[in-house]
Amino acid sequence: GSGLWSLNTKTLEAERMRFAQCPIDLDYAKIHNIIRDKQGNTWLSVYQKGILEVPNSGRLFNCLPVKATQESEHNLSNVSCFSERSDARIYGLDGAGFIVEHSDGLLSHFSTENSVLNSNAIMSLRSVENDVTFVGTYNHGLFVLDKTFKLMREPKLAILDSESIMCMAYKKERKELYIGTNGSGVFVYNLESKELNQLVVD
Repeated sequence: GSGLWSLNTKTLEAERMRFAQCPIDLDYAKIHNIIRDKQGNTWLSVYQKGILEVPNSGRLFNCLPVKATQESEHNLSNVSCFSERSDARIYGLDGAGFIVEHSDGLLSHFSTENSVLNSNAIMSLRSVENDVTFVGTYNHGLFVLDKTFKLMREPKLAILDSESIMCMAYKKERKELYIGTNGSGVFVYNLESKELNQLVVD
């Protein structure tokens, strides 16, 4: 609820970021997720506003509503996370499942009503090689969206079925997915061996 800040990693000083032409008052915005694209633009998922593109130039902002279907007038704006892969962009919604925006512009909406999801609260997303995306939920563990857009459970991840998956990071060189939970620490999942281990920090 305190907007967008920039942290200088050398001095460890934080500075609030302000933009004159921004259509949203970022000073009071609740920002769930931040990513940067290859062009240096910053994308923010803003609570009740959808997706805000902050251009590298600092002007000509773009606010994108997130809808369940192309025809829908309802903006599913509580975007908690998003991820991009070569064939799609995926939006996780806190309370409405997740949406896949395909490269041709078509939209697919996954929820408890039409898929194996048993929670509509999507907390985290992480796409890895071969266009596979891991979908983290609140209190119902981790799901896998494969390259054909089939959503499934991975049996080796069953130990996480009652966990809230709050964040994920991927180390490509080691083929390891780091899974942050709400209360049970961090787990490491190796995509090649399919082994899941809890990370122990001394």
